Amino acid sequence: MGVFFVSCDKDDDPVPVIEPTNTIADIATANPDFSILVDALVKAGLVDAVADPNAMLTVFAPTNTAF
Repeated sequence: MGVFFVSCDKDDDPVPVIEPTNTIADIATANPDFSILVDALVKAGLVDAVADPNAMLTVFAPTNTAF
């Protein structure tokens, strides 16, 4: 039976910084296929909620043709 030790030193590569992704509002407004969704969000007063980059939301959004 063998014993071994492993250590890390200070010159290890730093953890990469993950840039924030687009918000739901950014994605929806950038794609004309979601214009009905954008209109609904505006009318419902939910734009600020889906524009918050820290919001933990999941949206299953149909495209305009689905409506």
